[in-house]
Amino acid sequence: MKDFVLSVGLVEPRKNQLMLLHALRDSGLPIVIIGRHNDRRYYQLCRRFAPKGTVFIDHTAARAARLRVQGREGSCAAELDGVRVVRQRRGRLEWLRAGRQRPHLREGIFGDNAYFCDPASVTSIREAVLGAFQNHSADASKRARLQERFRNEFTWERAAAATLAGYHAAIAARLRAAA
Repeated sequence: MKDFVLSVGLVEPRKNQLMLLHALRDSGLPIVIIGRHNDRRYYQLCRRFAPKGTVFIDHTAARAARLRVQGREGSCAAELDGVRVVRQRRGRLEWLRAGRQRPHLREGIFGDNAYFCDPASVTSIREAVLGAFQNHSADASKRARLQERFRNEFTWERAAAATLAGYHAAIAARLRAAA
């Protein structure tokens, strides 16, 4: 199989596969859903409303996809594989409810190298997926730049150093407060 839409992750309401399947119901695009499920009822709904030909797999085969649809958190593995990604936006209200502000992924990690959609809008999901799927060849240089950025900037060494710095700052703050 080649040139299909891929959604990887636990098949559950938070990952929003049911809306994706509904949004692409008459698009003619081949869809592959990879992931185990803990919510049998949700999984059965996804299977029931999936467009004809949708493939459900319990293990990962991500590199053959033309496009990967990420849930709200999702890993960055697809970008490292050079696969085009559609990411679901997290609403600002959710961050404010959590008592913090966070830059939008578009402004932070991905720049203009990812397609974003509103997870509550069938139209937004459809437009983002169709746009990313159709612009696959034109976006090759963007994908290559993003791959290079991920390989250079988002390493285990940098993550470990940032974590260690965070622990040092927390300990220093605690010591200052105790003094």
